[in-house]
Amino acid sequence: MSERREEEVQLEDDHRQPSTINVESFVDEQEWRLYHEVETFQGVVNKFYEGDATEMCAHPSFSCRTHASRRPGFYITNIFVVMVTVTRSSNARNWAA
Repeated sequence: MSERREEEVQLEDDHRQPSTINVESFVDEQEWRLYHEVETFQGVVNKFYEGDATEMCAHPSFSCRTHASRRPGFYITNIFVVMVTVTRSSNARNWAA
């Protein structure tokens, strides 16, 4: 959101060069698959100011969205292996008793 009023700022998409994301700089790259495409949205945020004159001001806003999905290895290492380990240890405890 910009601090300027809507009539002071004009946000525009660059249609010649689409927005992308640098997936190599992502910290959790081993757990998540990030897609290169980025969707951008423009909007207006209405903010109420109190002061000498009570007024509602419209500020331009800009939002981005990309798609991410978990890599299959995450489920294998963090769910399947843990479940097998817990099941084996509980079965070993039951057989020992």
